Amino acid sequence: MLFRSLNEISAADGNGGFFTGQGSMILDKKKSFPLSFNLEAKKAYLFKLDNFAASFSGNLELLGNIEKAKLRGKLKSEEALITLAEKNEVSFDTVDVVHINSKKEKRQPSNLLFFPIDLDIKLSVPKNALVNGRGLTSEWKGKANIKGKAIDPEIYGEFKLIKGNYLFRGKNFKIKEGS
Repeated sequence: MLFRSLNEISAADGNGGFFTGQGSMILDKKKSFPLSFNLEAKKAYLFKLDNFAASFSGNLELLGNIEKAKLRGKLKSEEALITLAEKNEVSFDTVDVVHINSKKEKRQPSNLLFFPIDLDIKLSVPKNALVNGRGLTSEWKGKANIKGKAIDPEIYGEFKLIKGNYLFRGKNFKIKEGS
């Protein structure tokens, strides 16, 4: 049995935010490699996609082994931006494929994670959650709980409008409430 400890882990997100942490793993195959990691995010972008970007601060703890682990903690959104596409710009053509002289194999679905992770994350969004596009300009606040499996998360919560405007046919409408 070999014990490996990481006294300090750090990474930058490329946008001014960063992660720090520490942890350990026991290199014991019979025990499925037990692990324990604590991570801290500071204004770190966990998501940065074309239509969604969000930075968070908070603490996360990963406990378990490679058979089953749990990621839990609390994150506070520093800022989030959701952009509603003006129209569906993506289209896919389908192509029928016929395999000749091949053995039928059942393929397992690809799991991009190294091992199964259960989630228990409390998310707080006190302000600066902007939703824009299709005539809408708005700011939201709220809370959510992220549960389930990392590969198929379940998100429960409520968000309320702080302020907003909607432009429709050249006329600007003020949005006073929403959830």
